Amino acid sequence: MQKITRSILLPKRNIIFKLLFGEVKNLRFLKAFLLCVLDLPAEKYAHIQLINPELLPTDPDGKVGIVDILITTTDGELIHVEMQVKDTGNMRERGPVYHSRIFGNQLKRGQDYSEVKQVISILITDYIMIPESSDFIHKFTYADKNRQVELTGKSKIVSLELPKTDKLSGTDKLTMWLKFIRAEKEEDFEMIASLDPDIKEAYQELKHISEDDRTRLLYDLEIKQENDMKAREHFVMAQAKEKGLQEGLQQGLEQGLEQGLEQGLEQGLERGLQKGLQEGEKAKAFEMARRMLEDRAPMELIQKYTGLSKEEIQEISL
Repeated sequence: MQKITRSILLPKRNIIFKLLFGEVKNLRFLKAFLLCVLDLPAEKYAHIQLINPELLPTDPDGKVGIVDILITTTDGELIHVEMQVKDTGNMRERGPVYHSRIFGNQLKRGQDYSEVKQVISILITDYIMIPESSDFIHKFTYADKNRQVELTGKSKIVSLELPKTDKLSGTDKLTMWLKFIRAEKEEDFEMIASLDPDIKEAYQELKHISEDDRTRLLYDLEIKQENDMKAREHFVMAQAKEKGLQEGLQQGLEQGLEQGLEQGLEQGLERGLQKGLQEGEKAKAFEMARRMLEDRAPMELIQKYTGLSKEEIQEISL
């Protein structure tokens, strides 16, 4: 009986990216990728270890952060890798927040600040995050750009924007890895894999991952949740705007009697719209979490897409 060949699951999707680069048995692929991105010598990756990707808040009311991949190198440096497909408009803020938590939480009570290890965050986006530059890679540090003085070499954030590689014809290893992560057609995977032995091996593992029924179920669930989220965003935002406009009109009319109709309407509309949008955003997050719980989505995935804490999500399921 002829075996049915299934379509290749895209490595840029969250669940597949973690399985391909964030599993213990596949750390050789992550090592090969990091060697192309960072300036660390190969011996730093001789003994790399995965650590808990959950970043606890610094206060009871803070958000829990879930990063995609977090490892320690042979000498204890921390490397955080984040893959983002959808442009949520906040990666330039969210990335540094996650990076700062990792940097600040590494010291235990009684340890000296001199014991702080280098922390490197790698932010990979399938959209243009830095439109003011045409370069696909940027490396950010704490430095005085005017005097070319670096405050510390122990903190670095690297951004990699996949769409900016589309027009590149080079065959250097980093470009090939990024094109592989961004690829969607089987012929593109085949072509890229033929140019690099490490990527060829990773492609074979990707095909193996794509044959797993549970992985395909989680993959489809991730896409479904994303599509549902988009639909609910449009619906909730429309409702929030309508509610905000109605409240704003009422406030505007009332204030207009005292302050002048034009000024009152403008202020009321602005305040009402802002209030409606805030209420809509919170309602959207809880509704999305409820639906994801119904679909038996993992807690980590629900936190990532809603921004809610584990406790808030658990309250919904009660």
